[in-house]
Amino acid sequence: MMTAPPGKRRRIVGLMRWLCVFSAIVLLAWLAFRLAVQPSNDRNWIAEHAVLPEITFTENGAHIRHIRSFRHHSREKATPGYSEDFFAFDDVAGVDFVVEPFSGFKGAAHTFVTFGFADGRHLSFSVEARREIGEHYSVWRGALRQYELMMVIADEQDILSLRAVHRGNDVFLYPIRADRAQVAALFERMLRRTDQLAREPEFYHTVVSNCTSNIIREVNALVPGRIPLHVTWLLPENADRFAHELGLIDTELPFPEARARHRINAAAALHVDDADFSARIRTYRAAEKP
Repeated sequence: MMTAPPGKRRRIVGLMRWLCVFSAIVLLAWLAFRLAVQPSNDRNWIAEHAVLPEITFTENGAHIRHIRSFRHHSREKATPGYSEDFFAFDDVAGVDFVVEPFSGFKGAAHTFVTFGFADGRHLSFSVEARREIGEHYSVWRGALRQYELMMVIADEQDILSLRAVHRGNDVFLYPIRADRAQVAALFERMLRRTDQLAREPEFYHTVVSNCTSNIIREVNALVPGRIPLHVTWLLPENADRFAHELGLIDTELPFPEARARHRINAAAALHVDDADFSARIRTYRAAEKP
């Protein structure tokens, strides 16, 4: 077998070493640059993430401005809209946990919570990677301080129809087992987290500060250790299964039946334009029989 002359081999080895050193320098310089970049709420955001909620707290509740109420016509097209309203802490009646597995990405999902009120209103809180125009979500970019963190506060006709109808992902809506005082306390904590992010921007992080981990932190702040460390903090596709095992989902059904019962895609598609969308998607929860 023919081999390269010793001199040529030395030159090749030297070139490879130089390329390795150069690559390491470039990587370190890029990491230093990313670490030096500070999070900001002042960027050229996509329409869905352009406006942050504004919270004014009172003694017994909160006035919320910029509640997102987009009306989606397709995956990419929507009529923008925002509303504002007052929500009393004593009027919080319950909370649902939403799991949206991502099509084609094993283990990945988006999770968020949606609160119900005594008068029939519903309000969703979704921790998201805030994207600039031209950006697309990437798990790897999310681990490298490429996105800011934001709390979307939206009505359900906006946030659920987008995911269940126009994006075509499975969406599961589970009632959570908790007393009204606990739910009201969680609602207030989510509001205060929203207000904090508006005043003190943070980076999103795929591992340590994502949609699921932010919710869990607020729950565990109220009831320490209620949700123990688990793989679903990072890969929340089966976060509903884990919640079921912990007794958090308000059901006596075995998990496979509970998941089938609480998939809302068909109801959301049927009532996507109905003014009583939130009530309609819940009428499909027939009386449970274990």
